[in-house]
Amino acid sequence: MTEYDYVKRKIQRTVYADDPAVIIFTSGTTGKLKGVLLSSYNILNAALVNSRDQTLTVDDKNCTIFHSVPTMLLALINNKNFSADKVSSLRCTIISGAAATVAQLENFRRVMPNNHFMSSYGLSEMAPVSITDYNDSVENILHTVGKPVENIKIKIVDRETCNDCPVGEVGEILVRGFNLMTAYYKLDADEQPIDADGFLHTGDLGSLDANGYLHLTGRIKELIIRGGENIYPAEIERALTEFDFGTDAKVVGVPDDFFGEAACACLKLKDGVQFDENFLRESLALHLAKYKIPAYFMVCESFPLLGNGKINVAALKQLATEKFSRR
Repeated sequence: MTEYDYVKRKIQRTVYADDPAVIIFTSGTTGKLKGVLLSSYNILNAALVNSRDQTLTVDDKNCTIFHSVPTMLLALINNKNFSADKVSSLRCTIISGAAATVAQLENFRRVMPNNHFMSSYGLSEMAPVSITDYNDSVENILHTVGKPVENIKIKIVDRETCNDCPVGEVGEILVRGFNLMTAYYKLDADEQPIDADGFLHTGDLGSLDANGYLHLTGRIKELIIRGGENIYPAEIERALTEFDFGTDAKVVGVPDDFFGEAACACLKLKDGVQFDENFLRESLALHLAKYKIPAYFMVCESFPLLGNGKINVAALKQLATEKFSRR
């Protein structure tokens, strides 16, 4: 038997829609990478939904659609060689993978005024989950990650009681639908994050508004608990990016002997900007409760990144912990 005959036999084998087709490894944003088993049914139907939501046509070629995380877009437009004409072919940009702040999205729209920006939410385990409409309002694009895509169910539950949260209340995001992964590769059944009702427990926090739009709050693992008070890093990051001194901000928790945990704001400054911590603290006090104002500020030339362009939160948290635990 030749090598070709061996491969040919495999190609001609009967394949079912629910058979595993690919393994995608999670980005490992907050910990260990996991292998996600996706079927042909998952992938093909996800592609169909994406093409409809993004209004794809046969004319979409030569870079008309761009799918990016906020950090990658920021790196693009802040590059010294960037000019708007280099991205003039783009008609649609989908932002997902991490929550963009209002200031960041407004900056993207200013630089690329003819581009349709869509906010989206998805995971390696299930994508897409939600997305704004192609012609959605600026308000929804800036403040939400859209509505559930076709045939997808989202619910928000209280992590302690497991009861459904009312409209507007923050809880864990659970998702179910046609594009949900088969399982994590080589993980015991009792360790899989899919419950008896078929919902994936995402580990993300968010809420649903009265119009069915999903609002992201952050990762459960990134939640900072300071003396019993919950601090959502995304809220502080939004406040920080409102000030015209930096290009990006990420808030992480560091150990604290008294409160248990404290917030540390990691900042990337614009060229030529001098950091004034006292001024920033006073400015933040106008927008945030006292306990939410970071205990520490760490100026970074760059953030450690994962291969997909997301900020490596675990590595950044380690850097902050090493720096401030010595104080």
